[in-house]
Amino acid sequence: MKMKKNLIDYELLWEKITDYAKATGRTTARPVLLLYYVLRSPETPSSDKMLIVVALSYLVLPIDLISAIFYQIRKSFTF
Repeated sequence: MKMKKNLIDYELLWEKITDYAKATGRTTARPVLLLYYVLRSPETPSSDKMLIVVALSYLVLPIDLISAIFYQIRKSFTF
């Protein structure tokens, strides 16, 4: 039986969440920490884990992908 390789680097994610929590404070960090612990739970379905990873990535990554994508779409429709 093959062991499934972890696709998520939990240590790096925890590091980013810790930095985020220090910068934002307890009130803002609490939902992020709850999502992290739900992500680590073996009872959480894979589809839910992917949504949590996307949400946490959006919060802790320094790039704003949505505005970059929106800008490219808007730029392509200008006449």
